[in-house]
Amino acid sequence: MTEEQSYIVWLSSIHQIGPQKYQDLMSYYGSAKEVFYQAKAETIQHWSGWGPKTAALITGAQSKVRLESVIKRLEQMDIALYFRGEEGYPVLLEEIYDPPPVLYARGARAPEMEQCIAMIGTRHCTRYGVRAAKRLAAELAQNGCTIVSGMARGIDTAAHAGALEAGGFTIAVLGGGPDVVYPAENRKIYEQILQSGCVISEYYPGTAPSPGNFPARNRIISGLSLATIVVESREKGGSMITVRMAQEQGREVFAVPGNIDSPASKGTNQLICEGAMPVTCAEDVLFAMGWQADRNKQPKNSAPFQAMDQMEQTVYDALSKGDLTLDALCQLTGLAASQLSACLTLMEIRGIIKQLPGRVYTLEK
Repeated sequence: MTEEQSYIVWLSSIHQIGPQKYQDLMSYYGSAKEVFYQAKAETIQHWSGWGPKTAALITGAQSKVRLESVIKRLEQMDIALYFRGEEGYPVLLEEIYDPPPVLYARGARAPEMEQCIAMIGTRHCTRYGVRAAKRLAAELAQNGCTIVSGMARGIDTAAHAGALEAGGFTIAVLGGGPDVVYPAENRKIYEQILQSGCVISEYYPGTAPSPGNFPARNRIISGLSLATIVVESREKGGSMITVRMAQEQGREVFAVPGNIDSPASKGTNQLICEGAMPVTCAEDVLFAMGWQADRNKQPKNSAPFQAMDQMEQTVYDALSKGDLTLDALCQLTGLAASQLSACLTLMEIRGIIKQLPGRVYTLEK
């Protein structure tokens, strides 16, 4: 790590210094090192218009002790750093308007991978959306594509799961530090991604996710990818923000057609009306991108999706005796409803169980 890179890491560790503020500081001071030594609270407020709290956060962090602590913490963690302009930094990300100066990464692979495809959608997805995301992600992974998503509930989780089950690669781009699992129920899939893909973030380790981080995170999801697939989306929301970013970055946009009466498909159907390419199978994407489709092609990663954990096995054993409601499962397994709901969601995404009308659960045949 060079001297300037150590100051970049220091600056990225300051709470509330997101991508835009970072760019503003660099434009005014010229380097992160100059911010460390020259930035004064009054001067910052004068040229930036930021409030005294933000200025105080910067000047309050200007100490060698803080700098050394920030670097030492990284050295003690299993986290790789990729600086803009250096080897390993994703080439496609260099092309966007505001690439992050540093990426923090965890996992078995570097974030620079071939044929990256973003797969995004609503957290409040339908079972149709879950099935579509899993199937498309698996088919694309089997054809050598890397699936990029944000590890959120719903479509993101289904996309990661589909790629993993196919033995493919997937990248999770987080809205907090690379060591912060959000939502908490995705701990297992987070660990599985680390084993064969990678988790990346522009935020310093330990940074808690906040609402303002996610739109910035979305530009990285689209920026890493040659194309973005929207599986399910309402007319407004984070997925549509990502689509706009992908279009601004000159990347292809695909959308999965959905039920015209489903609110979860209003956004995707509208995108198709506006010119997004409809996608019903991996071949649609591969053909449009000029990539050869080969269903017999084996993914480069041969690691299988992990077996069921103890909680999942308990649920599986209970359902093997017959279909059960959520309340009945709670009574039989002794699990809290909150734990059980998260477990059931992941099992449904993985294709182990399915939900019937009336919130009755059954094993997939």
